[in-house]
Amino acid sequence: MNQIVAMLFPSFIALKVFSYLSQKKLKISDYITYYFIFNVMINLFAYAITIYFFNDSEIIFTNAYTVKYLILSVLASVILPLTLVMVSKRLSIKIISK
Repeated sequence: MNQIVAMLFPSFIALKVFSYLSQKKLKISDYITYYFIFNVMINLFAYAITIYFFNDSEIIFTNAYTVKYLILSVLASVILPLTLVMVSKRLSIKIISK
């Protein structure tokens, strides 16, 4: 049960941070899309940090690992939407067709 919470809950935090920072009215389909994007990105970030920096080649959700994973995921759930909003406000793409 704690594995599910550790893997799915931080995406809700990221969605709330993104919604607050972007100040756009999001539709239900946007919420679902961003939730799954954040879920994949946050879990990839947390797994990469765990594997490469903590040298845990085998991932078993013990209570200690779940706390470590949840801390990394919550950190990623704040950093990822912040980065996404900053990049989207600074970057513009124009497509010109003839």
